[in-house]
Amino acid sequence: PHLINFASGAAVMFRSELLERVGLFDDEYFAYLEDADIGWKLRQIGFATFLVPQSVVHHKHSPTAPYRHYYLLERNRYLLLFTYYKKRTLLLLAPALMLMETGQWLFCLRHGLLRERMRVACY
Repeated sequence: PHLINFASGAAVMFRSELLERVGLFDDEYFAYLEDADIGWKLRQIGFATFLVPQSVVHHKHSPTAPYRHYYLLERNRYLLLFTYYKKRTLLLLAPALMLMETGQWLFCLRHGLLRERMRVACY
């Protein structure tokens, strides 16, 4: 097994007593990054998450256009950043985050997602 930050919600097993401690998937993260939220909560109380390379999972998913869920994914990324990082950490990460934001705006411009990007920016 390999230590990882969090397991994908499409293929994860949790001990029930751990979920009782940190709670189930948070409704605010509906559809994306709720698994990262639980992984973060588990790390905060001292538990680790592991990838078992021998595992086999079949999950039907297509990350191609038309990017119907772009808003939810990006909104939830912001939720994670502002929930778990302190202001000082965000300030230190600001150059990398600004580069990421520039890339996201360019991606949206190229794929006709400016309206969704504006919704995220106004969230």
